[in-house]
Amino acid sequence: MKNKRGSHVGVIASFGVFVLFLVAIYFIAEPVITVQRDKQNMLEYLETNLIKEFSSNLTTAIVSSTGGSCLEVANSALEISDGLNAIVKDANNNVIGSQFSGNTLHIGSSSEQILWIYYSEVEFSSSSASCENYEPPTIESVRSS
Repeated sequence: MKNKRGSHVGVIASFGVFVLFLVAIYFIAEPVITVQRDKQNMLEYLETNLIKEFSSNLTTAIVSSTGGSCLEVANSALEISDGLNAIVKDANNNVIGSQFSGNTLHIGSSSEQILWIYYSEVEFSSSSASCENYEPPTIESVRSS
């Protein structure tokens, strides 16, 4: 046998072709990767702004009264700011008629003795309360979240 020496030219050429293949794959996939990053940034921006727009503080007040009487609750009695909207519900989650007169919430009569008043900057569906005489209720609890 003659003295045969191995050549590394084929191995180096194969490696070079492989590296060129990887570079080509990167350049083909780069626009897709960039678009995905842009979409992710846009979604994060939208999420932050939507949370900012749709979230507000909710103040819950629990009041009690003698059943059947109309109630009158002043915003100052609950230490809440003016300009908030309110909705009143009983223990069965039924909405009780209520309306603001100045900074005082007038609540229609209910057979329930304990009522939940929800105050928020978000607008609740409006309802009305019509009574002649209003009594102040006993404020059991006020909680903001």
